[in-house]
Amino acid sequence: MQDPMGAREDILSQATKLFANQGFAQTSVREIVESAGVTKPTLYYYFGSKDGLFEVLVTERISADTQAFEEILGGDEPPMERLGILSRRALERMREDPDFARLIGRCARDPTGAPHLDLNVFMTAQAKSLTVFFQEGIQCGAFRPQDPLELALAFQGLLNFRFMAALCGGPPLTDLSVQTLLSVFENGVTP
Repeated sequence: MQDPMGAREDILSQATKLFANQGFAQTSVREIVESAGVTKPTLYYYFGSKDGLFEVLVTERISADTQAFEEILGGDEPPMERLGILSRRALERMREDPDFARLIGRCARDPTGAPHLDLNVFMTAQAKSLTVFFQEGIQCGAFRPQDPLELALAFQGLLNFRFMAALCGGPPLTDLSVQTLLSVFENGVTP
């Protein structure tokens, strides 16, 4: 018999895969519990419902990613190096858990197929953190004086669009992809 935390993590893992592959509405509780090797009462004990499972799955992961995001931006490295660390960490997370990345991509493309997931809350929090980061970088001379919110949105846009393109069947993300994004952001595209 599995330990309680093992069962909870198995449910989260299997639900992520199933939701990413089939969609939330098309995935039954029966499929989740069979895949996780647990019973329905176990799922209901930890999450209350399929909607509760989805909410916990997304909230816990985004909270952990947001905390890591904040720690990286608050680091001691030079600003462009911190952006590189942040970008590479996002790529690592996508590689570590492609199912979660696909799930978020699915929700962004078709928000009607799952419980309400307000990605705007996450994106706004990222933009605020990046705005503060760029403001501090401008003050210390690491970035040219510009609107820090626009810098935050430009960086966020480059990174998020490239990640979504990979999730939607475009060219896969590689270390070179991330390096190119950082180079374009830092140096522009003109010689």
